[in-house]
Amino acid sequence: MKKIQQGFTLIELMIVIAIIGILAAIAIPAYNGYISQAKINAVHTNVDTAFRLAKNEAAKISAGGGAADLLVVLNEGGKRNPVDATQTAFIVTAGGAGSPSEGQVDVYGTGITGTSVNGTVGANIQVMVGTGTLIDIAGVGANAWMLDFGAGSGQGFTIE
Repeated sequence: MKKIQQGFTLIELMIVIAIIGILAAIAIPAYNGYISQAKINAVHTNVDTAFRLAKNEAAKISAGGGAADLLVVLNEGGKRNPVDATQTAFIVTAGGAGSPSEGQVDVYGTGITGTSVNGTVGANIQVMVGTGTLIDIAGVGANAWMLDFGAGSGQGFTIE
């Protein structure tokens, strides 16, 4: 009478564990890189959104329209900082640069009063992003676009 095999041998189980380990060794670094790049892309989108909104508000005011509260408009819908979800994505600072956390976008300048564009001809508005060490916001190579938005050196425009 033949004996029917029940279960797996130790060798078979060790081969399966080795294959899973190899796949994890490849997948985990790729996933971490993907997450980091997604955060960088989110910050880039936030910078672009803040810059465009500030420019549009300045144009609207020069055409005789009213000023919107930039802080409210930028953070509506519960937008959060991609690096630290406990913080809002944007801050607005009248006068000089504020202190944005890593990944947080600051709209600031002499063209800002309170949290709105003041429309003063010749005033400037800057947009910058806080940098840090969690993700390479001010990176090089593929992320070199962020170099213009490093700490203390925002990209901006003058109100006409």
